[in-house]
Amino acid sequence: MDKHYVINTPSNTAIKYPKYYKDVTHLREVDVYMVHHLFAVDDPSGAIQHASKKLLLSGVRTGGKSKYDDIREARDTLNRWLEINKPKE
Repeated sequence: MDKHYVINTPSNTAIKYPKYYKDVTHLREVDVYMVHHLFAVDDPSGAIQHASKKLLLSGVRTGGKSKYDDIREARDTLNRWLEINKPKE
């Protein structure tokens, strides 16, 4: 069952760590793609967005994969991103 939270004032944590919070009062709903947009997840390969989606929706998407499988695949995707983006020595 989905829970909807309404918070009218910023929490102490939101005030202390504003980069972790985004004002979404202008939005009716937020999906994983909007989260990526709001937090400016910028990765031309799409690997970070792919891994994030798997983590945020692990075990609940329509593909029938278990939470474990989704998290393992997110890890594998991030490992591949690290391989591609390894700093040159």
